[in-house]
Formats: sequence, structure tokens, C-alpha cells
Amino acid sequence: MNAISLLKQQTLSAHKWTHKLIKDIPLDRWEDIPEGSITNVSWQIGHLIISEHYNNVLSIRGKVPVIFEKIPLRTYVGLFTMGTQASQIVGEIKPSLLLENLHFIQDQSLQSLDELSVDSLDEPIVPTKREHPIANTKVGVLSWNVQHILWHCGQLASLKRALLNRPSFSSKP
Repeated sequence: MNAISLLKQQTLSAHKWTHKLIKDIPLDRWEDIPEGSITNVSWQIGHLIISEHYNNVLSIRGKVPVIFEKIPLRTYVGLFTMGTQASQIVGEIKPSLLLENLHFIQDQSLQSLDELSVDSLDEPIVPTKREHPIANTKVGVLSWNVQHILWHCGQLASLKRALLNRPSFSSKP
């Protein structure tokens, strides 16, 4: 297995975990903020959309116009980045649209991996307006993206447990 195949397998696995965790949470509960929490499912999914765009698309391929036509990324950045509050986004974006956009950006993310060669993994990431806080090579940013998704899966697991009062993980994604 080459490095791109491994990164794609890990990315697909992270996507599966994300969907496994959210599939049982009704859309009408996505904006609920459980007692003792500061987040909700909508914020977590919105954040994953913009982070996956930044890490696996923008940093790898640069701007992809079809994404900007489909997803209001400028709006999402204002709602779902560090420093924003889940309580401030309630009613801003329909959960069904977030779910649709999540599928779309995940497909775009995988397309980025399909367009890479093993030799290109050590290349610098595509420059953006702000320096990437974690990685400076394509392999670094792709690896970070998987870790970041799984970190947010932990957040989603906690939310699922609080919202549905049942365990979140099983042995298989």
C-alpha cells in the first residue's frame, strides 16, 4: 500500500466514523446544546466542513470554484471557526444543508487525494492567506486532517451520549 492509499483509507475511515456518530441524532436535535457543554452537532459539522475544505482541498489543490458555488464558505468561516460560539449559530444554517454540504466536501476531499502522486506528498502546501497552523507539506496537512476529524468525532460522541443518553461507539465504524 502506498502513502496515498493509506491516507485515503484513513480519510474514508474518519468520514465513516463521523457519519456513524451523527446518523442516529435527529436533525431537529443538532442545534441543542446539552447542559454542561458549549457545543452542538451543527457547530461540529460546520467546523468539519470548513476545516476539511482548508486542509484537504485548499491546501492541496487551491481554490475549487464549484465548492464556492455550492457552499457559502465565507459565511461558514464566520460561524464555525475557533472563537465562535455554538449558541450564536442556532437557526443560522439548516442541519439538513450542513449534512448535504458535509457529504459534498468529503467527496471533494477524496478527489484531492485521487489527484495526487506519491512524489507530490512532500511538496509544500498551496499558499493561502494565512499560514497553516500545523503543516507545511501536503502529506502533513492530509495526515493532520484525519487526526482533526477524529478529534471532532470525540466531540460528536460526547454530544450523542448527552443528547440520546446512550453510548456512542461500537467496535466497528
